[in-house]
Amino acid sequence: MSDKNLHSDTQLAFRISQNDVAAFEQLFFEMYAGMCFLANRLIKQEEMAKDIVADVFLKFWEKKESLQEVNNVKAFLYVAIRNRCLDYLKKVKHEASIEPAGFNEDWQVSGSEYFLQAIYDAETIRQLYKAIESLPAECKKVVELGLEGFSTNEIAEKLGISASAVSNQKSRAVKLLKEQLPAALIFLLFAQW
Repeated sequence: MSDKNLHSDTQLAFRISQNDVAAFEQLFFEMYAGMCFLANRLIKQEEMAKDIVADVFLKFWEKKESLQEVNNVKAFLYVAIRNRCLDYLKKVKHEASIEPAGFNEDWQVSGSEYFLQAIYDAETIRQLYKAIESLPAECKKVVELGLEGFSTNEIAEKLGISASAVSNQKSRAVKLLKEQLPAALIFLLFAQW
């Protein structure tokens, strides 16, 4: 991690500890997608993953006064997600006397390697969503609908524009995202279209 990122994380933690709602909102919007991806990867239950992420953010805000001691906010949040997911899986296993879906061999055999890969994937998703957020409104809407699985014609119908206009917005999005993301990630993003 660069000194710039460490400095900004430290500043962000300090601002949140000082009751700065805007700083908290910035952190939430930057981290939410990646944290949901990580939690869902760990417990394999999308709605519960969202609940866990919301709970972690709520507890983070409630204990904001102690954040001045946190040097890496993102790492802190990822570890909090992991711990909350493990607690959830243990509770489900205990209550049901069966192994829940998230209790798989990846967790049991190589938990730290699996978690590190999951964090890497979550950070990739976070970077992707951050880049998509920076797109002009028309491009952003086309990309979001494409990620939801809509075809070019369906996007055109939903937005009330022509299919060629949708294709032009996709091309524009690719050009703009190439400036922010590695080519392999852009290929994966648009391969499904």
